[in-house]
Amino acid sequence: MSSNFEKLRMDVLEIKRENQYLRNGNITLTKRMDFLQRQLEDLDQYGRRQNFEIHGLPISDNENTEKLALKVLQKIDENISLSDRDVAHRIGRQKDDKGKIKKTRPIIVRFTTRKVRNKIYKNKKNVCSFTTKDLGFETANYT
Repeated sequence: MSSNFEKLRMDVLEIKRENQYLRNGNITLTKRMDFLQRQLEDLDQYGRRQNFEIHGLPISDNENTEKLALKVLQKIDENISLSDRDVAHRIGRQKDDKGKIKKTRPIIVRFTTRKVRNKIYKNKKNVCSFTTKDLGFETANYT
């Protein structure tokens, strides 16, 4: 009987040691995961520094977001060309929570350099407001 008890006691001690080892490993992995998540968020944010968002432009069939974004950017700085941008596309869901198709979704523009993006940000403060009508759309109010 005592040998069974001793065997059970040894098994319990071994399980406790293994449990402690796993807990320590879990703590280490949790800290590492938190660190890597912060690094990923920092990298994502750093990558967004060359982006510019345009809001309020209506969605149309067969639209060319590259040209549409260029129109807006040239209202801010007429020296902007296609080569200053890397890509322009709509972001967000096409439908709202009720399943209805949205009339507008933001366009995100990624510039080739942060220098060009900063120039746009600087110049947008000096631009008088313009409407979608100024860009060739039928009406100025798309809400």
